[in-house]
Amino acid sequence: MPKICRDSEHTGIFSLGRLEHSKTIKKFLYQKANHTSDFDETEADVTLNQINQEVEDSFKKDNFLKFRYGKDGNSIEQLDTDATEAKYAFACFPTSFRSKNNNQLYIIYRYTHPDQSNNNNGWIGIQFETLEEFKDEAESYSIGLLKFATRQNANIFITELEKLLLPGEFWNFDSQKYMANHRLKTDYNILESYIGATISKIILDYYHLIDTNAPQKEIDHTMTISTNYKNDSYALFNTGLLSEYGDDILLLVKLYHFNPEHPSFTMNHPMLVTSAEDLNDRAHNKDKSPIFGEKMTQIDSNELDKITPTQYLTKQTLKSIIFDPDIEIVGLDTQEFQNHFFKDNNNRLPYGFKDNPRYANIALKAGIDLAIRNARRNYKYIVPQYRVKARNERNDQDPFQFLIPIVMDTKNINLGPSFALIVDEENRQGGPVYVAKTIISLEMAYNNARVICKPDDSWLNRRTLKITDPSI
Repeated sequence: MPKICRDSEHTGIFSLGRLEHSKTIKKFLYQKANHTSDFDETEADVTLNQINQEVEDSFKKDNFLKFRYGKDGNSIEQLDTDATEAKYAFACFPTSFRSKNNNQLYIIYRYTHPDQSNNNNGWIGIQFETLEEFKDEAESYSIGLLKFATRQNANIFITELEKLLLPGEFWNFDSQKYMANHRLKTDYNILESYIGATISKIILDYYHLIDTNAPQKEIDHTMTISTNYKNDSYALFNTGLLSEYGDDILLLVKLYHFNPEHPSFTMNHPMLVTSAEDLNDRAHNKDKSPIFGEKMTQIDSNELDKITPTQYLTKQTLKSIIFDPDIEIVGLDTQEFQNHFFKDNNNRLPYGFKDNPRYANIALKAGIDLAIRNARRNYKYIVPQYRVKARNERNDQDPFQFLIPIVMDTKNINLGPSFALIVDEENRQGGPVYVAKTIISLEMAYNNARVICKPDDSWLNRRTLKITDPSI
């Protein structure tokens, strides 16, 4: 059963797992349990205590529902109550509360990657909904802000996109490992990761320009918002990818709950287009695209040309994407990094290092030294990744991080790196330093690096990487 997580800042219901958006959870539970938009602090405490007690009783009796992802990745399956934690992805605790339609409400936790530095034991929540609501949501699929009713629909979209692309690049790893508590990705998982990250950056760039009162011309280069006669909202943006004929591939999506002030909306019904003629023909033809309808605003070629790919590499950022081997790497001995390195990511350490922190740290530092020696001879060896800041911490320059390949067994260099170390560049009183943050799998490193450009294949070679990390 899920492990109990007790922490004054991150406790969940019955101290089980970690709560997302914990500041608003009491209000959310109270309003949904009592079918009201009002909020009473005292009554909310009563509601929360009751839910806590009911979840505790179910937990101690092992009397809750367990679900896992199906092997096809498209559905969820209910398991027997005696199923072990490694075999299920969702824990659903019954409560005495009912929905407006008189259906039972459940407290639902989902499994994610453990993160002890954030007091996350692998279970995170919560959802408070009926089983039908839970199943619909669990079977839906997201690629960043882009939502699909099922994984199958997402796979159709990503396959269609891959077929449009300029030949010469492989967009998937050779295999995916099935795990009951992790969902299979689409067939082109590298491309899926790229699209999700690109959409996120475009949206944040768009709102950053609005926040800084940028000229409308600059905003239009990022994303075009359009409406139809029903005031439905649509967005059109450049994927940064080229078709087999060298044309830009753009994505038209319908926006749900669009708010010009806040990026809290979702996207659906994606349409891939490569020209204004293609866009207007399909978007205004009810037989080809019933979602968009014939009354949507027409877009001409000039407007389409204004929508440029999101920019990572500019004259200003060029220096930021090349690793400087003379800058010191610090932070390896901090408790925060050690938690990330040896506890949260212990499964990424090679056999022989998992149970010996001292030996693992010695090998890590030797691996860093080897990587730096390689970087002095090949400036592309240590590759950049782009970390998009949240909207409230944006500035004129979003940071790049670096992915350092770590060979743990330096006596057998031919075995290659075991994982990648992420470092941030920070300016301190004595000058710039690289600060160690965490480690990630090689597959994840490839996905992250590919968002900027296709990485050098000296160690990030898609053909030699096998999926061992189900979370990518």
